[in-house]
Amino acid sequence: MRIVIANNPEQPTPPPMYGGTQRRSDFIARGLSARGHDVTLLCGPNSTCQVNKVEVNSAAMSEEKHYVEWARCNKWDCLLDMTSLHLLGQKPYLPDGAKTLSMMSGDPFKLYAHDALRNRMYVSQPFADFYGCPDHPVISNIPTDNPEEFPLGDGSGGFFLYMGTVRPEKGVHLAAMACKHAGFPLIVAGPVQDRFLPYFGTFKDSVEYIGEIGGDARLELLGKAKALLYPVLWCDASPLAVKESLLCGTPVIGCPNGGIMEDIGESNGLLIRQDHLMWGLLTTCDTRWDRENIRRQAIIRMNPKNYLDKVEALLVKVANGEQW
Repeated sequence: MRIVIANNPEQPTPPPMYGGTQRRSDFIARGLSARGHDVTLLCGPNSTCQVNKVEVNSAAMSEEKHYVEWARCNKWDCLLDMTSLHLLGQKPYLPDGAKTLSMMSGDPFKLYAHDALRNRMYVSQPFADFYGCPDHPVISNIPTDNPEEFPLGDGSGGFFLYMGTVRPEKGVHLAAMACKHAGFPLIVAGPVQDRFLPYFGTFKDSVEYIGEIGGDARLELLGKAKALLYPVLWCDASPLAVKESLLCGTPVIGCPNGGIMEDIGESNGLLIRQDHLMWGLLTTCDTRWDRENIRRQAIIRMNPKNYLDKVEALLVKVANGEQW
């Protein structure tokens, strides 16, 4: 098949640091190409994914309009829309019957188009339920096409970790308060947009902020953490940092909102509703969980072949004219 994959152009594909969508689109594109499909990736500048690429001129979400222009002028059998604005999946932008699959992986505030999108699939069941679409296809996120490469960590760093964007809805302030109360250091890794600097300022003096981190250094940090703290307060679709932590054998303590509920159970972490009780759990992380078992079970669940099989099967249905 001639498959087009479009993603958010704000980061290159694959991303050097932060960028979950770009990371997933990279291994989906490479994986489908390896299976014999003719893959074209619509992406941001400086992308290095080893498939045919069409790059827009700047790393701005508004550049996604150029994807529509390209799709109108070229032939393809099906298109996987992983963008933020989802213009390609909307009926006003491409004609009725356009064979597009819209991967829904964010927008918990429902700011962008949703009901206008054809052929929606969701990256976790809780996120599909949040949108009132429990019967739509669901393919849970995975963070990598080679989970075996994630090294088993020993939690020897003596610190707790938050990894992800720094904003109020992620509950980073709750993690900071818990660690401060329990007397443990908290490392915060991830981007802080200018509009969230005042929020970050309310707790930055009580944490060690290291900014964005990628590559082997990212995995080493996850492995040395006593636990990943992820007290998310909104319906986070399917957070990759949680999955990466588990692949390193590091337990996760968070709040039961969104896709994290699919990943965390008694054997690999804890989900708590009473945020103020989190601090009392931090002292048990060294003995409460078996890190080797956490990693082993994560590798089984995050099987890249199974993931790609599911994506490919949905694209075949769309290419054959099925719509929902």
